[in-house]
Amino acid sequence: MAKVKILSRPEPFLIPISAFCGPYTAQWMLAVCGGLMPKHSMIRNILPPWTLEGKMMAMLKSGGVQPYKVALKYHDCVKLAAILSEIDFDRPVALLTAGKPLHWMGVGGYDMDKGLFYVFDSREHKNGKSSEDPHLPIGNRVISFEDLLSEWRGWLGWKYRAVFVRS
Repeated sequence: MAKVKILSRPEPFLIPISAFCGPYTAQWMLAVCGGLMPKHSMIRNILPPWTLEGKMMAMLKSGGVQPYKVALKYHDCVKLAAILSEIDFDRPVALLTAGKPLHWMGVGGYDMDKGLFYVFDSREHKNGKSSEDPHLPIGNRVISFEDLLSEWRGWLGWKYRAVFVRS
């Protein structure tokens, strides 16, 4: 496992709006995988603003990616290893986190020495103008491994849900 792994940095693709975290995350994943969400699919998936796993998978499929959903209810080490492994294989990860409401974020890289993930999070933006932070190697937010696990814990039946993609 590399000490630092960063997925390819796509061009800015979408102005982040927290209510549209699902389409935002799906578009980023497609950009990393070389796909593109058709305009009709994007428009259809904006409303209603919530995105559960089925809708996330449909958006990714519409852009030519083969997604699959996972619910990792194992020890934290196994959950971290699953995310790190996907990044090592150049596959982005979408995590359904425990915000109220539920919230999607995409994992685009990590730094083992610092214990950080680089993520795309539609809640993090400056004046709604940029989908990336030019000071980070990828993404618009860093989050510690521990904090990511805490946000990902979810509540009720929505614990540790994610969408991975096949190469």
